[in-house]
Amino acid sequence: MALHSMYESGPLGTPIGRRNLIREGLALMGGVGALSLPLTAAATTMARPNENSRAPVNRRRILDFRARPNTETFMRLFPRTPKMPLTTNLAGFIAELDQVGVTKAVFTGRLTAPYAISNDYIANCARAFPDRIIPIGGVNVFAKAKAVAEAERALGELKFRGLSIDLQGIYADDRLLYPIYYKCIEHDVPILLTCGPYMTPFNDPARIAVAASDLPELKIVCTHAVTPGTDVLIAIAFLRSNVYLEPSVYHYMTGFAEIMRAAGSYLQDKVIYGSGFPFSLLTDFQFYEKFGIDPGILDKILYMNGARLLKLV
Repeated sequence: MALHSMYESGPLGTPIGRRNLIREGLALMGGVGALSLPLTAAATTMARPNENSRAPVNRRRILDFRARPNTETFMRLFPRTPKMPLTTNLAGFIAELDQVGVTKAVFTGRLTAPYAISNDYIANCARAFPDRIIPIGGVNVFAKAKAVAEAERALGELKFRGLSIDLQGIYADDRLLYPIYYKCIEHDVPILLTCGPYMTPFNDPARIAVAASDLPELKIVCTHAVTPGTDVLIAIAFLRSNVYLEPSVYHYMTGFAEIMRAAGSYLQDKVIYGSGFPFSLLTDFQFYEKFGIDPGILDKILYMNGARLLKLV
């Protein structure tokens, strides 16, 4: 089926249509006014924090749901740019968390080239700092039976708090993914679907909605979930109790402001903070603070929503 037709037609529970999904969401919210919450002036004029200065220690609890340490193991995988942080050891990264006031950081394994990070490395990091680092396992779904075995090892033997899949070359409702989803349901942990702009066209929100509808017990975190299809992602997260949005890195792109509008009210329990470090700053929670969101709701976004998913509270 052509992508445009999936957005134009189809009931919920099948490859659903953009118009039908948004129409249902608007009806439940009481009309289009719910999507027109005002932004503060500060939110529309956000400047990137000074990268050469140290931010004061933050007084909130912060759970960074998408971080990668700037250790040699990670940094050797990425092209160097002037904005990338200097390489340090794991203890140095923890010291950086302390400096900016980040309470805990989620590390994800990744078993697909060219940015492969082994689950054993993630496990070693978590063992070194068990109170600060939350481990999530990577899975190469194209390995098929081996992928299922690795998922079981990560969740069973290594006691990871979830699994992560890149939607690269595969859609979220591809049957190849369902054995991995079943493992997450069995262990009652979330699946993180990397679905940012670089995953296009495989980050199709309609296909994510199908998986969410097929498996309502599966807790799905859409990471880098900003664009394309932000309006549909917001509607899916509103309609489906098992879908969460984590818009790390892409605060400068179309879609972030729309997610923050929703996060300030009807999606307050469904939006999760992540920085995407080292591609962004560990202080990127400051972008969330500039939207004038109620402090209680902001605490949910910056800590509690993610902590509940990971069973930290």
